[in-house]
Amino acid sequence: MRRLKRFLIILNSLILLTFSVTCSKPEMRDNSISRTLGGYYGGTHDLEGFNEKVAKLRSIDDIEIKGDISVHGGNRDFRGSFIMSVKGEDMDMNISSKGITAGSIHLKGGNIEMTPSLGDEYVEYMFAVILRDALVWWNIYGYDTVITGSNYVIRNSWKKIYVNPVFLLPEKQIVRMTRHREVEISYADVRDYGFSMLSSKVKFEYNRYKCNLSITDIEVGKVSKSVKVRDP
Repeated sequence: MRRLKRFLIILNSLILLTFSVTCSKPEMRDNSISRTLGGYYGGTHDLEGFNEKVAKLRSIDDIEIKGDISVHGGNRDFRGSFIMSVKGEDMDMNISSKGITAGSIHLKGGNIEMTPSLGDEYVEYMFAVILRDALVWWNIYGYDTVITGSNYVIRNSWKKIYVNPVFLLPEKQIVRMTRHREVEISYADVRDYGFSMLSSKVKFEYNRYKCNLSITDIEVGKVSKSVKVRDP
């Protein structure tokens, strides 16, 4: 009888201990920091903030981007510096190495001029149009938005931009060049350029070519007052 009584006391103690552990107070998570970052935490997407950023960037009528560039592949291995001027859809890009002009790319009215010529229309298209759109990524029109887990994607018929929900900036962009060819552009190292936070490292690979860009300075010109952005 004494053994049974002792057993019941021990059993009751174990039940009480288990109950106290499983019913402990849950840990409270403070989301204020994540909300301050303006992005994503536990399923909140700041699409309105992203649209405001795109509208602000589109209000810039012309922009000049300076930095370093390296290209590898296709029997080419090049390192130098560049100055790219973009005004609307037109682009002028001058490339130099050790202070000597090494080449230029001009895109105006849909016509491409490249010196020296690469002899491959797809590669020239990449450097003229894809390179411009890699740096001036906000010129995407007629897009909708797809939420994918912790991120979201803005896309149209030939582009997909994967947006970092914290900085509201691209992490990756995929551009369809032909039915069977795509260019993947990646972004890193966000910096404050005064007028906006933007990624300072951009790289992409197309076919046999790899291109890395490091943006050192950005200057903006005239700012338009009447720019509208499509609300996804």
